[in-house]
Amino acid sequence: MIRNGPRAFGLLVGSVFITLGCASNKPVLSVHLADHENVTGRVRVDMPAGEAFLYAEPTPVLDERAFSSVAFVQDQFGRPALQLCFTGDARTKFLRIAESNRSRRLAFLIRGKLLFAPVITSDPLPECATVQGAVSGADAEALRRAIR
Repeated sequence: MIRNGPRAFGLLVGSVFITLGCASNKPVLSVHLADHENVTGRVRVDMPAGEAFLYAEPTPVLDERAFSSVAFVQDQFGRPALQLCFTGDARTKFLRIAESNRSRRLAFLIRGKLLFAPVITSDPLPECATVQGAVSGADAEALRRAIR
């Protein structure tokens, strides 16, 4: 499970992630490991509503090819959630990432702009990951367009 922060992250909230590499090679959706440590080589991610900056690793750990579908759902308590289903080996790759990066964030960027940055809270994972918290149908639609 990955849990999003308590603040509402609107679709393309205006927080800019410095783009890396050639535009022709840039994925529509990139997912980067991030935290609050300003380590050399990391890129600053501006967070909404005055939240502290995140610093993302420059190389994405996943991109749109890792996901087969996304759905806007309700969790077991009736709260909004996103269900992200993985393709082929992407689930195994995500399990390895989650096991070694618990409590870090995954910065989901669409065309270099922050969509949301949930915290990795557990590594047991079914076929689909659930992102809980400040998510919306608009977030699901943005991801759906990115993974097509």
